[in-house]
Amino acid sequence: MKQLIQRLKKVVIEIFSWNTIVQFIKFGIIGFFNTVISYAIYASLVYLDFHYIFASFIDILHISKYIAPFFGLVITVPLNFILNKKWAFSAKNNNI
Repeated sequence: MKQLIQRLKKVVIEIFSWNTIVQFIKFGIIGFFNTVISYAIYASLVYLDFHYIFASFIDILHISKYIAPFFGLVITVPLNFILNKKWAFSAKNNNI
C-alpha cells in the first residue's frame, strides 16, 4: 500500500510538473491561433466575395452546405498538427 501511495504521488507530481503545464499552455495557444486562422480564411473569402465562387463549386459537386465548411479543416488540421509536433510537444519539452 505504501508503494502504491508513493507511486501515485510520483504520477501526480509528473502530471502537474512545470513542463506539463507549459505544454498545456502551448497547446492552448496553438488551438487559439488555429481558430483565428480558420476564421481569418473564412472572413477573407467572404470579404473578397470568393464564397460565391465556392458556393457554386459546392452546388456543381452537389456537396451539402453543412459539410462544405469542413474543407477549411484541410488547412487548419495539418497546420495544428505540425505546430503541436514542432513546438508544444517537441522532444526537448518531453521531460516526463
